[in-house]
Amino acid sequence: MELLLWTSVWAIVAIVVGVVANSRGRSGLGFFVLALLLSPVLALAVLLLTRNYAEESRQWELTREATPSHRATSQAAPPPAELQLLQLERLTALWKNGALSDEEFQIQKLAVLAGGGHTSPEAPDNTRLTQARKATTQLFGMCPRCRSTIDLEATHCRNCDASKARNADWHPQAIQ
Repeated sequence: MELLLWTSVWAIVAIVVGVVANSRGRSGLGFFVLALLLSPVLALAVLLLTRNYAEESRQWELTREATPSHRATSQAAPPPAELQLLQLERLTALWKNGALSDEEFQIQKLAVLAGGGHTSPEAPDNTRLTQARKATTQLFGMCPRCRSTIDLEATHCRNCDASKARNADWHPQAIQ
C-alpha cells in the first residue's frame, strides 16, 4: 500500500514537471520521462535552472512587432497625422545625415504636408509632387556662391556666410 502511494505521488509530480517543462518551451514528454526515471525533484531543479524558451520567444515576438518594418506590414495603417509625423521624422533624419539635399528635403516635406506622402521625384503623373516643386520654387532660392537651398527672402547663406552686407549684389537665385 505504501509503495503504491509513493509511486502515485512520484508519477503525479513527474506529470507536473512535464507540464511545467512544456509551459517553459521545453519538451514536456522528455522532462516527464526524466522525472520518472531519475527523480521529479532533480528534473524540476534542472528545468528551473535552464532558460525559459517560452518567455524568450514571447519577448522576441514583442520586439519584432515593435520594429517599424514589421509594424508596417502587420498592423493597420496609423492615422494620417501620425503617418505624416513619421514621414517628416524620417525625412529630417535623411536630411541631417546628408542623404537628401536641402532642395530635395523641402520638396519631400511639402509633398508630405500636402498629403502626398513621401514620393519619388521620378514618379510619373504625380501632381502633388509637381505642386510641391512649384511651391518650393516660389519659397526657396539657391545661393549663387555655394548653390545650397535657402529662403528667397534670406539676407545671408547659412552654409557659406555669403550675405548682402558683404556683397550688395548677392541675392538668392530662383530655383528653375
